[in-house]
Amino acid sequence: MNTNLEAQQLEKISFVSGTTTELNFEIEDEFGNQIQVSGAMSLKWALCPYGQPEYSVLEKIGTPVTGTNIFYVTLNKNDTYPLGGMYIQQAEFTDATDGHTAIFQGIVNIIKAIQTV
Repeated sequence: MNTNLEAQQLEKISFVSGTTTELNFEIEDEFGNQIQVSGAMSLKWALCPYGQPEYSVLEKIGTPVTGTNIFYVTLNKNDTYPLGGMYIQQAEFTDATDGHTAIFQGIVNIIKAIQTV
């Protein structure tokens, strides 16, 4: 299978630090056809400070949703509790059959929680 997968720009997301957040990613080829994640060699996700793509502050392995073109990454409250500010997220799907990779990238705003008074 020779599949052309293209980089996809994600919409900006915001959430409060220290909360559990699930991020979902749908894999499609350049024609909009779904690519089953069961054929993945790897499902990776990384978070870097905005403007510092060489410095990852958090990395996760994606979880495939069986029988679909969707994988997800769960950020637990301890993952994001110390974080705050603007970040770049990047998710990566690599197809096991032909090695093609789909990249998803977008801005994440992590808002520090107000401390209880």
